[in-house]
Amino acid sequence: MNAKHFIVLSIAGAAVWALASSCGSATGDDTKSETKTVAMVKKSAVQELNEASKGQTIVTPMGKTIKVRLKSNRTTGYGWKVSACDDKVLKAAGEPAYETPDTQMMGAGGHDVFTFEPVKPGQTVLKLDYVRSWEKNTPPEQTWSVTITVLPKPPANRHGRRS
Repeated sequence: MNAKHFIVLSIAGAAVWALASSCGSATGDDTKSETKTVAMVKKSAVQELNEASKGQTIVTPMGKTIKVRLKSNRTTGYGWKVSACDDKVLKAAGEPAYETPDTQMMGAGGHDVFTFEPVKPGQTVLKLDYVRSWEKNTPPEQTWSVTITVLPKPPANRHGRRS
């Protein structure tokens, strides 16, 4: 390699290094922004669950809404139905909703959305089956379940705020 190639490669390498190092935060401390994001999510009034939540144990306090959003394609006749849930611990808040797909393409799937409210502290398995409503003696095409643990509301601190 001659000197001209070495200089060109050195300049290109320095440019790549400078670009990569500028991708961090302005303060150079990315952990603070991540911590703030997690803290904001934890304080949200809604806990959102989806396909990736399947099989997990979800711990939530009283007063926090749980929203389950699962892929569904109504054009096939299938939809998600609750098949197990202790309504003394967790109850459905209204009827399930269907979110239509973002595309106009025929036959594209959307999402079934279920909303639940904790009733009292305890534990329940929330199970949903992907079924066709008219097929009574047919096993579900898919199942989805999580274990929900509802905790009591934290006590108010001396300033009247919950921790």
